[in-house]
Amino acid sequence: MSQPERPEPWHLDRRIPIATLAVLLAQAALGLMWLTTLGNMVDSNVARLSVMEQRVEIMRTQAASQAVQLGRIEEGLAAVRIDINRLITSLERNR
Repeated sequence: MSQPERPEPWHLDRRIPIATLAVLLAQAALGLMWLTTLGNMVDSNVARLSVMEQRVEIMRTQAASQAVQLGRIEEGLAAVRIDINRLITSLERNR
């Protein structure tokens, strides 16, 4: 009874040039550097996004305050118009 052939375990062959191995190692190292840079960029963007969110919240608060102030100004203008119309009516009667 013959036993099934076992596949040979992986091994490094001497026919592979050293330059090819050096290029593969360099590529792996550059890939790791690239991944590290991406991680740093993500962290930087997260920090910038947090700052932007704070600025947006400040702007929303200011916009709400300005909307209230604008409403008060409009009411004041309406009152001034009414007073001006009363003055015009009063001046026309006195003529």
